[in-house]
Amino acid sequence: MIGNIVGDSTEARDEMLGTELVERLMEIISGASAKLNVLQVACWVISNLLKGKPYPSFERVKGLVEHMGSLLFVANDGVISDTLWGLSHFTDEPKEAIKLLRKNVSLAKVVQLMRHENLLIKKPALRIVGNVCVGDEGDVEDAIKNGCLSELVIILNTCEQRDVLKEACWVLSNIAVSSESQVEQLLSSKAIKALVSLAFRKPDLHVFFIRYHID
Repeated sequence: MIGNIVGDSTEARDEMLGTELVERLMEIISGASAKLNVLQVACWVISNLLKGKPYPSFERVKGLVEHMGSLLFVANDGVISDTLWGLSHFTDEPKEAIKLLRKNVSLAKVVQLMRHENLLIKKPALRIVGNVCVGDEGDVEDAIKNGCLSELVIILNTCEQRDVLKEACWVLSNIAVSSESQVEQLLSSKAIKALVSLAFRKPDLHVFFIRYHID
């Protein structure tokens, strides 16, 4: 019921953020003894708390993010999916959100989840990496060091989901406008070859847009 109230409107969300809800949720997700069904509900509520515009108070929700990293290692698709969706909303804005994510959440694990078969996991993982690559040079370098380029190549070469492919192209376009060394890493990877192949395989995707960034 609380999740429904939080997800009803940003006004309702902000009102609930003014209660002790955040502290109770932090207790649940940071405790080792939480039952799976309770953890699932908590993650769903958190995902609703972190989404919507105007964005929720950074100061009010950052404590949740500081405890969310371990949730990506729970053996339950629902928990992982809701956690990723929550983090994807959180890293949309503001920029300090990306720093907090990198400090408290394993970016390597997020990158790994980009290859998950479940689209409800793959999509938000891809969006998080894309948001990180909108950040500064250090943020982009962290994503590259954790293997995002090779995972993006796999997606471009094997995925048939139009929205996933467009998201992957968006991530690459973010990297393409980063530092010179990072653009060089992009050009030396197999990503460009995969993009060219994709352009022929799915011409309606207009993959050519990335060309503007790497000329």
